[in-house]
Formats: sequence, structure tokens, C-alpha cells
Amino acid sequence: MYNPYFLAGMFLLGLLLQPIVALSQSGSFGLIDTTGQVVIPFEYTSLSHPFDNRIVAYKDGLTGVFDTQGTLIIPFDTPHISSFDQGMATYSTGQKCGYIDTSGTIKVSVTYDRCNPFIDSLAWVGKNTEEGLRYGVVNNQGQLIIPCIYEQAGSHLYMNDLFKVNQQGKHGLIDRQGNQITSIKYSEIGTFSEGLLRVRKNGLFGFVNSTGEEVIACQFQRAGYFNNGLVYTRNQQEEVYRDRKLAAVINITGWNLLTGFSEDGLAQFKENELIGFRNRLGEVVIKPQYDVISALENGRSRVVKNGYNGVLDANKNVIIPIVYHSIGADSDGIIIARKGDHYGALDTVGKVVIPFIFEYIERFRNGQTYSLAKNNGAYGVIDKQGETLIPFSYKNVPDLRFPYGLCPFEKEGKMGYLNLQGDVVIPFEYLTARAFSDSGVAICKKAD
Repeated sequence: MYNPYFLAGMFLLGLLLQPIVALSQSGSFGLIDTTGQVVIPFEYTSLSHPFDNRIVAYKDGLTGVFDTQGTLIIPFDTPHISSFDQGMATYSTGQKCGYIDTSGTIKVSVTYDRCNPFIDSLAWVGKNTEEGLRYGVVNNQGQLIIPCIYEQAGSHLYMNDLFKVNQQGKHGLIDRQGNQITSIKYSEIGTFSEGLLRVRKNGLFGFVNSTGEEVIACQFQRAGYFNNGLVYTRNQQEEVYRDRKLAAVINITGWNLLTGFSEDGLAQFKENELIGFRNRLGEVVIKPQYDVISALENGRSRVVKNGYNGVLDANKNVIIPIVYHSIGADSDGIIIARKGDHYGALDTVGKVVIPFIFEYIERFRNGQTYSLAKNNGAYGVIDKQGETLIPFSYKNVPDLRFPYGLCPFEKEGKMGYLNLQGDVVIPFEYLTARAFSDSGVAICKKAD
């Protein structure tokens, strides 16, 4: 049975185990501080991003661990150590894995065949058995608190500390101590919504609560998730929104809805390949006329009509004309849009605040008053009025942030660090350069 949480966890683990490499460039990695001084010399095949004040280095087929001051904490005597997270890292020798802490102390010996990252002081581990790979749980003291008997690593549901587990193709719930909360009998387990967990058994959907009680029996061919006290259900052709007692609240049979009802009581529906809005009485509030409708902030919607984009307000009135080739999300009241081949920006009522003269503008992120833009084939930085803060002189800016007042820029094939005033603080001498971490260090790569 497909388990997206398990696969996501394994994908994350795979990323943590991957060495950092630059595409088709020889050279070695090192670490610098905000003055450009070398903290870890440029002699390593890869360096991990700093986590828990630790950096994993890879060289000559072995891994070692430095702190962010450049002190070697764990010597180079292990083939693989993953990045640290929550004070723990996986390590492996041969085909077996275990866990070490930030001091290099072995917390779990290399006795397992799979080791997932720790979440809330617990980690799923796998062991090969006669029946195949089976998973259990260890704590950060190395104790196996749930035996390796499950076919898949359970995903944490973040509701009463419950985990999904799988045996013989069926799913169930256990707690952090390994106690069964439900029998392992469901073909599918979803996520909690408003305190209820959607489950599927014998092809039908129902709901259990956080103590494992099946409060709504598995009886629906289709079911959504609870939202504002209601859940979508379908049996045969009948489609109904029901409350927690299964009373029919809104019968939507034949309405051809595309979405649930939002806080304004409206839902999208489709007719003759066009999209409009109905209310909870089934009345057409906005006739079908749009090709695409997607939600924005504060009740607004992005709409596409005849290939052009615009924005509706919470009352479904057009506030940004449907004349743009693309419209982005609202970032602190600034909406990046494209008209023809040029980018500009609008405010939330459609007034142009940045003229449409740029080849590209990145959205204003996380309250930043600056953003990346492109003009004449080069990158620079502009403010919310479109004024140039850093000239358009750079080939690439992989991550426009200024932790410690510095950001890596690329020019003429080399990378260096600029401040927001455009001054070169650390010279252009690196093949690759990353943003400074919270520890005030950055991973860079130099030619050998």
C-alpha cells in the first residue's frame, strides 16, 4: 500500500546522506566565516549544511564531523554519517546503520538495515527478517521500544502521538509505546481533520477518533475531510455534506462541484468546461465563465479567462483586470504579474507599483523589502517601488537572502558575497557559495 509519509521520510534520509556536489566542476569544499576567513580548509569532497552546530565532511571514502568553529569532533573513520538533526545522526558501516550524538558517542550500534531521522526523540529503524524488512522504533537512548514487526515505517500523525503502521497490507494505529490504538485492518488511513481520522475498510470510508474508536462506520464510497463541522460523502450518485452525526446538511447531487465550501459559503462548480460559484442552497452566484480559479490570500481568487489572468475580491468582483499573462501570490501586498514578455507588480487593488519593464521578478518573500529581478540578461535587486538596489550585473543569485548582511552572487563564473548596498564584501573567488547559516558560516567550493 502506498504510504506518502514513509516515502517522504526515506527521500529526506536519502538527501541527508547525499554528498554536496557541484555540477561538472572539480574542486574541494571548505567553510568560511562572515569576514571570508577559512574555518575549515578547502580539502573535502563535500560538507553538509550545519545542523546542531555540526558539519559532516566527506573525504577519501570516509566521513568526519566538525563543529562550526572548525574543530574536528568525530574523526574520519566511518564510511557514512548523515547530517545531524535533533542532536542525532545516522552512521553506517557496510550495509548496517546506527546513530551517534553530536559528541560522537554511539547511541545505537550498527545493528539495523534502515535508519530514519529522529522525530520528537523517536526514530523508525528497519531490520531484515525471514519475512522481509520489518520496522520498529528506537528512542534517543538507543532502546528499541517498538519491536521490528511492521512492514512499513509508520508516519507520525501529530495527534496524540500516534503512528500509522502496516502489516500484511493492512494499516492501523499505535502509540509511542507500541500499544495498538486500532486493529490493523484498514486498507487506507488518512490524516486527522477536526479530531477525526479518515479510514477505509472493505472499499468504504469512515472515521475514527484519536482513541481509535470508529465513531463513523465505514459506509461511504467516497469521503472527504471534516471542515467547519461538515464532511463530503458520496454513495452511488448521491453526494451530500454531512455533520458529525451524519445528518444531511447540504445535498449537492448533480451540482458538479469542484471544491468544498469556503468560509464565504461558496464552492466552485463546472458547467460546459467553465467554472463558476454556487452557494450552499445550490444557487449560481457567479455564472460559469472562468477556465481556472485558484485561491489567494484574504478571500481573493486568481482567475484565468481566455488565457488571461486577473483577481477577484472576496465578493467575487474583479479587482485586478483579466489582462495579464501570469499573476503570482500576494506577498505583503505586492503581486508579481507578467504582461507580454515583461514583469511588473501590482498592489491588491490592481494599481501598478512596479512598472512592467523587467524580464523577471521574484516574489517578495518573508517580509523582505527587496527582491531579485532580471534585466538585459543579468540579475540585480530592486525594492518594492522597482528602484535598483544592486545593479543588474550578475549571472546568477541562487538564494536572495542576507543573513549576517551577506548574500552570494555569481559574476564571470565565480561567486562572492555582497551586502544589500551592492558592495563586494567577500571577493569573487569561489566555484560555488551558499548562504550563511545561523552559525555565521557558509559552505563554499574552490578549484583545486
